[in-house]
Amino acid sequence: DSNKNSFSESIGLSDDSISAIAEIVMTIEKARLYRGRGGEVMRSAVCRFIECISIANLPLAVRQQVRLLDTIDACLKHPSEDIQTSSSNALYALM
Repeated sequence: DSNKNSFSESIGLSDDSISAIAEIVMTIEKARLYRGRGGEVMRSAVCRFIECISIANLPLAVRQQVRLLDTIDACLKHPSEDIQTSSSNALYALM
């Protein structure tokens, strides 16, 4: 927990802000934004977002890490090569 506090202090974000950022992917999935027009673009954007929060070393709870891995796994199986590439980049950054 002290690691999380030092991170939030070093970048000037509150713990609530960090939690909100970490929950964006789950919010997108609950809103079912992967369906319909723009769904593929949204999937690629979510993968890029996961890649970015991973590169930034955003402190994530184990539950959040598992949820992001589930999202990446689903995107790896998508028929679009662009989405597969985005998800593999996200996986690499997350690991």
